[in-house]
Amino acid sequence: ARRPLAAATGDVAAVAHTAWPYLAAAGGALLIAGGVLAVARATGWAGMSGRYDRPGSAAEQRDDKSLWEAIDRGDDPTEER
Repeated sequence: ARRPLAAATGDVAAVAHTAWPYLAAAGGALLIAGGVLAVARATGWAGMSGRYDRPGSAAEQRDDKSLWEAIDRGDDPTEER
């Protein structure tokens, strides 16, 4: 007949309970709370700026259609003129 492992080896005298599972759960909760807070407040953060963009660059003046037409002609649309 099959018996549970504890019954086969004898009674378990003591089980050690530590705080590590609770600390890990608290750390996970803090991570989740930080993520929720970041998502909630992200709309007020500064975005990308065009401070270092070159004024009037060729990439700004071309639209998608002209880029595809340049590829069809065999030109490289990424090349500066």
